[in-house]
Amino acid sequence: GSTTLASYATLRQDPSRLRACMRQLCTVDVAALAPRDALAVLINASNAMILAIAVHYNRAKSVLDLNPRVPGGSIWKHKFMTLSNVRVSPDDEEHGLIRDGDYAARVGMPGEIHFAVNY
Repeated sequence: GSTTLASYATLRQDPSRLRACMRQLCTVDVAALAPRDALAVLINASNAMILAIAVHYNRAKSVLDLNPRVPGGSIWKHKFMTLSNVRVSPDDEEHGLIRDGDYAARVGMPGEIHFAVNY
């Protein structure tokens, strides 16, 4: 069968598509999008950020293993990415933008959103 797991080795060998995705997210105007579209962009950005972190820091079994290696000691708190011209951390995205920004509630998924952004 096929797998839905990310191939970190493949991403490390050729990160060009991931980098291109990250560059596009730098300037996307999330606030100008319809709520469903904004939520999709935010979820994709969150997942892309975690993939980029795992690739950059050569993750072991879990991204949590990387905490001692990142500035500030927490992958959730460090601002790894620029999204809509603002530096954000994984926590900023999930809690500040998706949950507190109300995108999840506006599309009827306030509780379920945790499963979409927890890797």
